[in-house]
Amino acid sequence: MRLEGCLSIIKGNYDMEYSLYLAKKIGIHAGGGTEKLIQHLLKEVHGNSL
Repeated sequence: MRLEGCLSIIKGNYDMEYSLYLAKKIGIHAGGGTEKLIQHLLKEVHGNSL
């Protein structure tokens, strides 16, 4: 699934910065699962106040 996600990013019409952002999120999900990705995204949105 991680490889499919990365291939979709490469084939998609995204700029390099957004492609790297998406690839990092795929890596977080692959390494820690959905809960870890949600925690990371919440910290990104709300800062370290969580």
